[in-house]
Amino acid sequence: MINFLIRFGAVSGVVLGLSIGAPGAVEAFTGEITATSVVLGFGTAFGVPAVLAYALAGTRDSTFDRVAFVWCALGTALFAGVAYTLNLALVFLDLTARQELLAGTTGIAFKVTGFAFIGGAALFGIALYRDGRLGRLPALGFTLLLPAFAFLAPQEDTLAINALHVLVCVVFCWLSFHTWRTTTTGERAVHPTVLSRSERRRG
Repeated sequence: MINFLIRFGAVSGVVLGLSIGAPGAVEAFTGEITATSVVLGFGTAFGVPAVLAYALAGTRDSTFDRVAFVWCALGTALFAGVAYTLNLALVFLDLTARQELLAGTTGIAFKVTGFAFIGGAALFGIALYRDGRLGRLPALGFTLLLPAFAFLAPQEDTLAINALHVLVCVVFCWLSFHTWRTTTTGERAVHPTVLSRSERRRG
């Protein structure tokens, strides 16, 4: 079952990455259009399975790593809801209605969600970097680029933001590649220190 979850999460990470990067690349030439908003809105559903797979394949069994995973998973789930709303609801409202809505409780909830996601992504990226099995460069990209992506999500699209979308796509696909490899190269899905403790208990 663990290998299935890891592989499903690895595929989910690729789907998520493409749902972020492809719209960013297209919108650099077309501007924001309905098709790209739909892809981005639905693609965020694959975030939690991807984070779970990265945790299983590339983090340690420590208190820090557990807290980082829980925070990132919950922040990702909340941020997926915000991204869905932004891309499949608010984008179709006129500017005045959008500003009025975001000036109230909805805007506060979006900001809280953004900070939750930023904190969780940063901690989880550090956990991935410390472990190193999924590659320290993509882990560093996760740590730095995901918070920037969340911070800039409500802003109007620019070429820099479109480029950030593409870079985030690269990070997810890169991490997913290494995650999938842990199930095909004989590497342990669970960190060796965890297995050694389990083996000691059985012995």
